[in-house]
Formats: sequence, C-alpha cells, structure tokens
Amino acid sequence: MNKKQPLYDWKELTDELRREASFYQYRVGWDKENEAFLATVLEQPDLMAHGETIEEALHEIQILVASHLENTEDRKWMPVPWKVFEKGSSE
Repeated sequence: MNKKQPLYDWKELTDELRREASFYQYRVGWDKENEAFLATVLEQPDLMAHGETIEEALHEIQILVASHLENTEDRKWMPVPWKVFEKGSSE
C-alpha cells in the first residue's frame, strides 16, 4: 500500500471538532484486499479510512469525521453519536 498524504490535518481542526469527533463509535478491521487496516464510524458506515496500523486507521477516520462536521453547515446527515456521559454526570 502506498503511503498517501491525509486530506486533512488533525492539528488544523479546532478543539471542539476534535472533541465532537471523539464521541462517535469506531471500528477497525483488516482489509485483505488492500492489505491495510480499515476504519469505519458506526453511525455513518459510508465513511471509511485506511491505515498501515490500527492507530493510523483510527486517527484517519477521526480526522475524516471531524472534517465532515467542520465542512457541513447542516449536520443532519451525520447521526448523533452515542450518548456521552460527561465526567461527574449523575446519569
């Protein structure tokens, strides 16, 4: 697999977008056809990212989710992530 440059840079995204992207549920598995790890976001399975390692694939999909959130004025297309309990929440 050829190493490609990511479309977006994690450092260029706001803290709010990075935090929001972390709320989604991700899955990483081996893609035999591409001989790379494939990451998907459970709430939006059409979004996928590859990486040479599990960590790289997970990082790439989080960047992709954050960038989609940043570039979409109407976020209705992106399902709400699983409920996140804030630290210290009584729920």
